[in-house]
Amino acid sequence: MLRWFVALLPPEEIQVAATAVIEDLTARYQTRTAKAPPHITLVPPFELATNAIDPVKQVLANFAQQQEPFGVKLDGFSAFPPRVLFLDVERSPQLLKFKADLEACLVQQCDLPPDNHSRFSPHLTVASRKLDRAKFKTIWAELESQKFDAAWEADAVTLLRYEKQRWHVEQLFKLGAIG
Repeated sequence: MLRWFVALLPPEEIQVAATAVIEDLTARYQTRTAKAPPHITLVPPFELATNAIDPVKQVLANFAQQQEPFGVKLDGFSAFPPRVLFLDVERSPQLLKFKADLEACLVQQCDLPPDNHSRFSPHLTVASRKLDRAKFKTIWAELESQKFDAAWEADAVTLLRYEKQRWHVEQLFKLGAIG
């Protein structure tokens, strides 16, 4: 069994900028995040055997083909006190619908478990592990007034797998792509 999740990955220049924030916080405060590229989680981690992932890939490919690219906007920093600091993602109607439709599709067609969080709060985590309350308050006092604005056109959804102590991009599924 391997662990998998589905996410939106920002373009390279935004990944580089987000990674710089993550690495700075890690160096100065010994924080960590999941060993994954900067991302917005759409379908949280689930377990599935490697030989059982092909139907999920097919559903993701079919779903992506039927979707149009849409805008995603990062707007400063925010937090889930007392343990998670993140780049805030605008809750656009397009992103919310995309996430809901994607999840419904995977739950119905692949029997994946639904996301039981009461409300989808899109975010891009910059610090979460090894973050005690005191460290959280110190870092949050520094980040809460900092600017980090970026926007991009989401044109793919990504399947990631956990292997050898880190998350790896398994496959990108282009939105609106035929064939």
